[in-house]
Amino acid sequence: ERGRERRAIGIAEESMFDDLEPWNDFESRDLQDCPQWERSIPNLEPFVSAVANRITGPGWVEEARGLVECTESRFAGSPGVREAERYLEKTMSEIGLEVFRHETGCLIKENGKRHYFQGGETSFEVVNIIGSLPGNQAEEGVVVVGAHFDSRNHLLSSEGKAPGADDNASGVAAVLQTARIAKEVSDQCGGLPYTMHFLAFGGEEVGLVGSERYVAEYVSKLGDKFKGAIILDQIGFKQPSHTDARIVFETVKTTTQDVSKQILSMIRSLGSGAKALAQDNVDLWCNWFGVGSDHMPFLEKNYPSVLLIARDYLSNEGKHSCYDTMEKLDGRQGALISLPKPLP
Repeated sequence: ERGRERRAIGIAEESMFDDLEPWNDFESRDLQDCPQWERSIPNLEPFVSAVANRITGPGWVEEARGLVECTESRFAGSPGVREAERYLEKTMSEIGLEVFRHETGCLIKENGKRHYFQGGETSFEVVNIIGSLPGNQAEEGVVVVGAHFDSRNHLLSSEGKAPGADDNASGVAAVLQTARIAKEVSDQCGGLPYTMHFLAFGGEEVGLVGSERYVAEYVSKLGDKFKGAIILDQIGFKQPSHTDARIVFETVKTTTQDVSKQILSMIRSLGSGAKALAQDNVDLWCNWFGVGSDHMPFLEKNYPSVLLIARDYLSNEGKHSCYDTMEKLDGRQGALISLPKPLP
C-alpha cells in the first residue's frame, strides 16, 4: 500500500539506506538554479540566535518525556490516544498557538484496521492536532513542521504498553521545541510573513492516516500557497559508538521540476543550518527513495516535503515494542534537530 512498508519489519526496511548520498556531495553540486527556500526577513536572525541557545538536550528530553508519560500507549484505537490528544492540545495552547482538532473521519478498530463508516463502541476516530502560528502576510502561504504522535508495540494492537519514546515522541518533541522558538521569534519581530502549522499527526502507524487526510483536506485547498513540510520521525536514537549526530534527509526525486527544486533547496538549507549549529559534528545523508512516514502523502500529491530521521534508528532494538523507552534517547541529537535554524 503505497510506501507504507517502513512500518512493517522486512527486507525493504533493512535495505532502505543502501543508496544514501553524503550531504556534502549533494551540497557541492551546482544549485544556482534552485530558489532559496528560506526567506530573507529583516532582523529575524538575531532573534533566532538568541532563542536557539536556550534549547538543550535535557530540555528536549523532557519535552519527549511529557508525551511518553501522559499515557501507557498511544496506539491508534486505544483509550490512551485521547489522553495524548488532550496533552498536545494543552501544550500547544500554553505555547501560544491557535489549536485545532482535525477530525479525519477515519475510524480505527481495536485491531488497528481502519474503516470509513460508523463502527461500534470499539472504534476510535483518528485526529490530528494542529497548532497554528498565523503569519502577518496571508499571501505568503503555509509551512508545516510535523510528526506523528501515535505509537505501537510488537502486538500492533491496543493491548500492552507502547511508550513510543523514539517512535515518535522524539519527533513530537522537536515539533514542540520549534514551535516555542517560532512563537517567540514571531512575537519579537512583529510576526512571520507566512503561517506555520505545527502538526501532531494521528494514525501514522496504521497507514499514514492523519497526514493523508491533512493533505487531502487542507493542503489541496492551498495549492501554490503551500510552501513545504518538514517531517520528523525517530530522531532520538544514536548508537553509543557514534560520537556525531547522524541524520538522514529523506524525500523522492520523482516530482515536477519546480517541486524538485524546492525540495533540493529545503535540504540544502536544513543541512547548512545543522552543520553550523553542530560545528560540523554531524553526519548528514540524503535518501532519494522515500518509502514511508508522513512526508509521503505530501510527495505523492506533488507537494514539497522532507523527512528528517536518525540514521541509526534501525539499530534501536526497542523499536515498535514496549522497550522503546526514554533512556534510549540521545538528548544532544534530539536537541540539534529541534533547533529552528533555518526557519523558512
